[in-house]
Amino acid sequence: MLTDLKEREITEIKTLALKEKEIAKKDPYYMINQGLLYIKTKDMRNVPLIPNRVQRHLMAIINKALLSNKPVRIHVLKGRQFGISTLVESLIYSIVSQHDNINALCIADDVDGANYIFEMSKHFHEELKKRSPHLASEEKKSNEKKLVFPTSQIMIDTALNPTAGRKFTYHLVHISESAFFRNYNSTMLALNQTVPDLAKTIIIDETTANGIGGGFYMAWKRAKAGQSNWIPLFLPWFWHEEYTLPLECETMKFEVGLTPEEREARQHYNLTLEQINWRRYTIENKCNGDVKKFKQEYPSNDTEAFQSTGHCVFDTHALDYYTAQIVMSPKYRGYLRVKDMEQVEFIPHDDGYFEVWENPKPNESYIVGADVGVGAGVTEDAGGKDANDGAYSAAVVLKRRTKDTVALYHARLDPIKFAE
Repeated sequence: MLTDLKEREITEIKTLALKEKEIAKKDPYYMINQGLLYIKTKDMRNVPLIPNRVQRHLMAIINKALLSNKPVRIHVLKGRQFGISTLVESLIYSIVSQHDNINALCIADDVDGANYIFEMSKHFHEELKKRSPHLASEEKKSNEKKLVFPTSQIMIDTALNPTAGRKFTYHLVHISESAFFRNYNSTMLALNQTVPDLAKTIIIDETTANGIGGGFYMAWKRAKAGQSNWIPLFLPWFWHEEYTLPLECETMKFEVGLTPEEREARQHYNLTLEQINWRRYTIENKCNGDVKKFKQEYPSNDTEAFQSTGHCVFDTHALDYYTAQIVMSPKYRGYLRVKDMEQVEFIPHDDGYFEVWENPKPNESYIVGADVGVGAGVTEDAGGKDANDGAYSAAVVLKRRTKDTVALYHARLDPIKFAE
């Protein structure tokens, strides 16, 4: 009887294991939600991954996109230490380890970043083998560049590799710190061709900001304007549950002591006093007392993220103020085509790089101020697209008598063409 009992118990255990394996295959979030994937924490512990608020929000966005039976394409703009890379890697591992014939790629801005993220997948697998071996697929190979299961695999690469993302067909892609890629546009062009436009395929492009301009910035703007199928997802610092600090004095005393800038931030984003306290502590102790540096590392909105990063000569708050004063749209816009260095033809186009507020008048004098950008990108004279990353070239036409701006040219253009 004891033998029969043990056999029944073994049979039941095997049946339950098979059922759980089937559930994990159907639900990509099962292993995450059940705490079956382990991570190394900031305080050097090995604990189950329990998604925080921002991670849960991203999970919901991905799940909604998956249920739509369309390709999942998401740009994630975030602050520091949100755990987004961890969440994306856990999802990729959950899918690849439970399905056949899946190719996944993690591509980061440099080797250290790629290796750090890839180690997460290997750690998920090693811990799962110890704790839930029935869910851990057999591995055929595990090295510094790939984790291979019988018919599926997770690979890594860096944006420093000029052929990154060109060799295979991928179904899942995690792009990390893409705003810092040497050439965002060419890397994304390669990846977009290797990932088929099929339901359940996923590309998640997550990064902190790196100033205004560049490939990610333009891709983000297109997504926000609805000009692409990518979902733009911004994650503000105050969504993170860890970014709060208990008050060390009475609530009333702390509230009375708020600076005008803190009051404005609290009112605008509905922050708690504990969040303001964490913000104040972080500015003073981690950002050298510089509010701009805080906004660079922990932005509250996407505009702040881009304007607080990069290398801006002018005060970004002043730029915000003057930008807000612009209420008049140009009369028309289009492209300029230069012929034989003498004839100039204006071609109307809604996406043109030349904007005109006032037609030239024979009795007026005009001033043209120009600034040439690095010649990393080439734009066609008419109807062309930005071919590569690079700084913009700009020219402003002012009416001398009134100093009004009457025309503006703004494009990535070869310096020789810009001079013409």
